[in-house]
Amino acid sequence: MYRISKSLLAGFLLTTLMFSACDFPADPPLKSKDGPITPPTPAADTARVLLPLTGAEMWRYLVDVPIRPLPPAQVVGPRVLEIDRQRFFYLPYSFHVFATSVTFFAFPPLLRNDSLGLGFYAPFHPEDTLRLSRMPKHLYTLPWPARRGSATRTSEYYVVCTHTDTLMSVHNLDITLPAYRYEVYRGNIPNKVFYVVPGITLLRIESEEAVFHTVGWRI
Repeated sequence: MYRISKSLLAGFLLTTLMFSACDFPADPPLKSKDGPITPPTPAADTARVLLPLTGAEMWRYLVDVPIRPLPPAQVVGPRVLEIDRQRFFYLPYSFHVFATSVTFFAFPPLLRNDSLGLGFYAPFHPEDTLRLSRMPKHLYTLPWPARRGSATRTSEYYVVCTHTDTLMSVHNLDITLPAYRYEVYRGNIPNKVFYVVPGITLLRIESEEAVFHTVGWRI
């Protein structure tokens, strides 16, 4: 069973409460606090899945786009999609560029937990976010369970877990959580960085276009 320190449990409960009761204004980039922090326990690596996906969860996120005002927070929950007895979850962390038809995604929007970890897939057709007409294309997987140096590779992408004890603040809240850090490369080019609180949330996703902050959740 996944064991959580008291500080992590308190942070989770407080954040869950604020998820339904508060707005979250802009804030400087995330950074670790200087005060005393309870370190993560070794049992954190025994969480059953890296990200819970059943269709009942909800996450609230902000998008920090360079040289643009911080837009309002958005709420998203996974949509269950099935094909050939395989289940995927559509989870679109995204933002739309004003006055254009361009939409940027924090990560490929179809997710699936398997024996290797948390897999990210691209829909075969754009409309496959409502019903899968073809098997989605697997792009990359965040390895789980993971140690520092754990990695996965596909024909296009390479993913490596660089840290298992990175202390990250929930955006705009005085709550610090232990996160796993993953770097994603497309070929030899850095593509994204994920900070994940195992069993709870994708806390922060850094891409070239924007930084996505999860600021609340209900799981």
